[in-house]
Amino acid sequence: MTIYEDLLQNGITIDCHESDLYFPSTDKSKEILNRHPEVKHYTVFQDSIDTKLWIEIPFGYIPFWEK
Repeated sequence: MTIYEDLLQNGITIDCHESDLYFPSTDKSKEILNRHPEVKHYTVFQDSIDTKLWIEIPFGYIPFWEK
């Protein structure tokens, strides 16, 4: 199971920009991230609209690659 599938299965909000995967930084989403040691590169950033923390995984949005 990919982290994308794991996030979906656990009801985590997902967003994307082209191939980059974005999701809110919560206790649950960080727990899921920690279950996926294959994810070596990610960035935590603050949303400029609601100021909440989000996580970005470059190239992690699977539907982009299935096109």
